[in-house]
Amino acid sequence: IDDEETPYQAWSGAVNFNNLEFSQWDDATQTAKIEDIELPNVGVEAVEDVAEIKTSCNGEVLNISATNTIETVEIYNAAGTLTLAVNPTSSQAIISVADLSNGVYIAKITTSGNAKTIKFIK
Repeated sequence: IDDEETPYQAWSGAVNFNNLEFSQWDDATQTAKIEDIELPNVGVEAVEDVAEIKTSCNGEVLNISATNTIETVEIYNAAGTLTLAVNPTSSQAIISVADLSNGVYIAKITTSGNAKTIKFIK
């Protein structure tokens, strides 16, 4: 519900970032590091073998090979918006990511017997 009169409601929509900049104030001190925060493991590195799916990305092309047929490849931007979806229907896929804008992406690869999620930078 997007009602301005109702406080403490869940937000809906997407959050986009453009120019992220760092500002340091004269009296600012660092009290925590990113290592102090426990983050969930939301993916694996861009080149890693997991069960039956192998991936690599050079920034222009996402290469995927699997022992089973690749059913779907979904690529999401950092805001969680689906930016590209492909149905290769073979055990090898070469997907061009050259048209995507520079940034961090998450690819979800699904085969008939497994699924893998990877992060990559374009």
